[in-house]
Amino acid sequence: MSKTDSQVAVAIEQQHSARVMVVDDDPVFRSVTRKFLEAIGHQVVEAGDGLEASKCLVRFSLILFFAI
Repeated sequence: MSKTDSQVAVAIEQQHSARVMVVDDDPVFRSVTRKFLEAIGHQVVEAGDGLEASKCLVRFSLILFFAI
């Protein structure tokens, strides 16, 4: 592992885990995004649409909302 790789690994370990909700109607996008976020230490919940997401929001403290 190079010095840069080890610095990145340490930085990732020092990050706080966040609970993240991924909302998208494309199941492949949700799956890929979930795997990436879990790999860097976050807890992930998926929703397929806005209605499903709004039902899940009662379990979350919303910090960031990003829509494309």
